[in-house]
Amino acid sequence: MPSTEEDYIENEYYTHNRRLFRLIGLWEYQRSSKKLIYVCFVNLIIIISLFEQIYAIFMSEKKLSLYTKLLEIILPTIGVVSCYYNLISNAAIMKKIFYRINYDWNELANKRELIILKNYATLSRKCTIAMIISFYVYAGFVIFTPFLCIIRYLLGSISYTELVLPISIDFFMKNHLTYYFGFWHQCIMIIIIRWKINERFKENRNNCHCNSENINLSEENEWIVDVIKFYKTVIEFVDLIKLFYEATNMLEAFLALVIIMILSTNISNTEGLTKLSYVIGSMSVIFAYFYFGQKLIDHSNNVFLTM
Repeated sequence: MPSTEEDYIENEYYTHNRRLFRLIGLWEYQRSSKKLIYVCFVNLIIIISLFEQIYAIFMSEKKLSLYTKLLEIILPTIGVVSCYYNLISNAAIMKKIFYRINYDWNELANKRELIILKNYATLSRKCTIAMIISFYVYAGFVIFTPFLCIIRYLLGSISYTELVLPISIDFFMKNHLTYYFGFWHQCIMIIIIRWKINERFKENRNNCHCNSENINLSEENEWIVDVIKFYKTVIEFVDLIKLFYEATNMLEAFLALVIIMILSTNISNTEGLTKLSYVIGSMSVIFAYFYFGQKLIDHSNNVFLTM
């Protein structure tokens, strides 16, 4: 049965992902006119943000501290732009990823396989909720800092005001949402392959008292072919995820390291919370790429050892 829009949209485990992608116009099933409006709006925000920062560079005094402060904003913005345009340019690949996930949900009829799938889908949903909460915490830090400066300015303790708008991490995390739930789906499929193999050998051990004449060789052959095909589709899905992110993951990790080094050079009391949130976010990006990549390798090795 072919996949339909409602099949995937109504899946309770990916509701938050769907809403976030729709918010920035990257949900493949929404109408083209609405998608165009969302994409144009986000591009307008990015262009205004970049223009403002470039203008600030040319108009500012030639001081190292000012350049450092501008880089604190420009580098995350570059990460935002690279992630967002990676999503737009690879829309066809993203659509294949969504279709593959929906196809697996429709094809897995075994109750035990669906339980494995639902457990990891629940974990993916928790990761999405954690990212949403972290964004609001980040926004709170960023908003609190300039408001604290305004209060201090009104009280006369400082002679300047500063306002930083919390726009960067909101769009930055959308790229990683695709990565996280796509990664978990890869792990689910690999675990199901391992379960299929183990269950088959358990059945054979339980039926070992039967005569060899009763063994259905055609059924065994069909099972082997099914496992190989299933494993092949999982590898193809892994290749899709790799193709989707190979252009930006190294850039993001590099920018994260540079941001950490810049932020460590100059930290004031009023900016401490904001810079701390940038450091934590940057470290999370680096950790996620290495941890999830290693996790996927471990699952693949377990399947190889089981076979």
